[in-house]
Amino acid sequence: MTKLELQKKKTRDREATRQKLLHAAVKVFATQGYEGATTRAIADEAGVAEALIQRYFNGKQGLLNASLKDFADFEKLSCSNLPPPVPTLDAEWKSLLLSAVENCAHNKQNLNVAMSQATFDRNFGRSMAKFLESNRAPALAERLKKHVADGSLPANTDLEALSHGLALTMLGIGYLGQVVMKLDPKMIQRIVTALSKAYSSK
Repeated sequence: MTKLELQKKKTRDREATRQKLLHAAVKVFATQGYEGATTRAIADEAGVAEALIQRYFNGKQGLLNASLKDFADFEKLSCSNLPPPVPTLDAEWKSLLLSAVENCAHNKQNLNVAMSQATFDRNFGRSMAKFLESNRAPALAERLKKHVADGSLPANTDLEALSHGLALTMLGIGYLGQVVMKLDPKMIQRIVTALSKAYSSK
């Protein structure tokens, strides 16, 4: 193996170890909370030496910061990957709400960590609000503009407020209803259907 090949292998190994630690940290933070989590428990979950946490992340706080950054990156990606547009307002509501349910199910451990952190860290809570205002809500408002244009929504609709409300509803159903309260999936579907019809009625 050449020197270049060895260097590439070391880089791959470092990144693999880093990802193991990140995934383990999210799992441990989500189940034990940040304060209750220990670097030993995280290292054991990852199957690596505890000293590597300090090497790659400068300790437990660095791991938390990295996991929250991953959460933010996922949320930004989901804003640009909304489901395809659909012709009717009823179908639009339903499509967006169901996409939130799917995203929250896929990202539930990161959401647990983020929500827990937002409860105790006022600055992180504010950063979530800023993300809602500058990313999530504008993406949803842009999506709803066509329904104002075609008359499905009134011409004087406050799209800014409506998109904020929709984003919070998506989080409420997808995270609180599905992940925290563990509502029956059939009830989640009924809630989505009922809200979609109610929101689209004039």
